[in-house]
Amino acid sequence: NLKHAILELEAVELIPDLAAAYGRDHRDQDILTVFMLLMKDGKYQPFLTSATCKKLYSDDSNYQAFIEANAANRQLMVSRAMSFYKSKMS
Repeated sequence: NLKHAILELEAVELIPDLAAAYGRDHRDQDILTVFMLLMKDGKYQPFLTSATCKKLYSDDSNYQAFIEANAANRQLMVSRAMSFYKSKMS
């Protein structure tokens, strides 16, 4: 699976391409998960301190944890991922 390979390689440089693919039709919600896992594994502080990260990845979270896939949250994930990308590429 391509998304697993991206995570294994920590391919942060692919974030703009993933964001463009997601922006075309918003159907592949797994791209947002890839963004979150890249930010978590990359120890991106703005993400690690966010409510989203705490809800999904803290010691208190469980397999039932989720966030609403509304337009605001989707845009926030893409925006955070792009900021993470820029911080890594500068």
